[in-house]
This record gives sequence, C-alpha cells and structure tokens, in this order.
Amino acid sequence: MARLTSAWSGRDVKFAARHERAALSCAHVAHYAYAGGRSSFSLGAVTVRSTVALFAAPAGATSVLFFSDLASGRLRGFPVVTVLGFGVIAYSVATGITATLGMSVFSLLRRFNLVRWWSALASGAGIGFLVDLAFGATLRDGVGIAITSGAGALSALIFWLVVRPVTAPNQRLERP
Repeated sequence: MARLTSAWSGRDVKFAARHERAALSCAHVAHYAYAGGRSSFSLGAVTVRSTVALFAAPAGATSVLFFSDLASGRLRGFPVVTVLGFGVIAYSVATGITATLGMSVFSLLRRFNLVRWWSALASGAGIGFLVDLAFGATLRDGVGIAITSGAGALSALIFWLVVRPVTAPNQRLERP
C-alpha cells in the first residue's frame, strides 16, 4: 500500500500502487497514481441530469407564458399552426436562456453549496425579471413582469427538481 498526499490539505490517503511498490506520493505531481474503488461523485450523473434539466425546465416557462396569453385572449384569432410555431420559438428562446443564464447561476450556487428550492425560485424569478426587462418591458407593466418572473421561477424549480439528487448536502447542517 502507498500513501497519496494532497498537496495543500496535508491529508494522506492509502491507495494500491502499481507493481507492488509502496511510496509516498504528492497528488499534485503523481498523475500515474490512481485511487481504488468507486468515486463518490459521478460526473456522468451530473451530465445526464443537467442535460435533461436543460431541456425540461424551459417547458415550464413556455407553458406559463402560453396559458397567460390564452387567458388574456391574445391568442384569439390566430390559427393553431401559428400558435404552435410561436410556441416552438418561445421554447427555443427559453432553452437558450436556460443554457446561458440558468446553467451559470446553477454552477455558481453549486460552488457555494446553496442549491436549494428557495434559491432556485429566487434566482429563476430574478432571471425572468431581467429577461423581461431585456425584451423591452417597463417597470409599469407589473402584471407582465410578475408573469414572466413566475415563469422563470417555475422553470428554475423544474431544473432544481431534476438536478437535486446530484447536489451535495449543506456541510454546515450536517452533525458529527
């Protein structure tokens, strides 16, 4: 057995060395050393869940916007094909916003271990608000901003529901 030392943590980890040699290796330079066993964090699960969330989350925002337009009567008189075409365009725009802003905010929240349902709702509402302002809404249009912020919050909540099994628990809340 050999010992693998993390360069800055000062902790040693035992690992099986190749060719039955035992050595004390620094993790910073010992690229040939490998740790036995399964990894505690699977990158494949993160990638698959993030991809599913990336395409599932915009469906919530698109649905909220569709039903709000349907309830307000803005879709009256349009053929079904036109409404579906605008739905595809809205879904594509929402997917782009999720890929750029949503994934960036998720990565930032995950880095600070703040991925919770409430942080997802708040960040989604904030992104929805900013996107609505970017598309030309004014602060006087309170109902439209509230609907778009709600669509962003629902989209972020759907994203959180898909991705949450891979997020680490909050270390501060764990008891020894």
